[in-house]
Amino acid sequence: MSTRRRYATRTRADLFATLQALNTRPKPFEYDTTTAIWTDPHTSARMLQFHLDDRVDAGSKKPEFIDRCVAWMAQSFGLREGSRVLDFGCGPGLYASRLARLGANVTGIDLSRRSLEHAKSQAEEWGNAIEYLECDYLDF
Repeated sequence: MSTRRRYATRTRADLFATLQALNTRPKPFEYDTTTAIWTDPHTSARMLQFHLDDRVDAGSKKPEFIDRCVAWMAQSFGLREGSRVLDFGCGPGLYASRLARLGANVTGIDLSRRSLEHAKSQAEEWGNAIEYLECDYLDF
């Protein structure tokens, strides 16, 4: 039986149960600690430090990689002067700042106050008019 036909015979309840199972976190990861990590003063400071260390790919990617990603996004999505971009989980603004330099109107959303403070100071220093919102993008 073809995959299409197999799925066509399944009920919506079956499909929902399958999707629900796929989105269930395995036991070691059943609790989301993202908010705790990025809002704790000590941990968030260390996490930001790793994200800004451009010698390693551990936190964020190296600047050359980010530049290539932004160039790809601009080309693939036709971003130009005046395009509107919403950067979910923008962190310290590494992508947002580059997108703004292309002329896009960028809004960055992140739950880490420390990362957003860095992003705002960079935007100000580079003359980028980026709006940053402190909130969980899952609740946005």
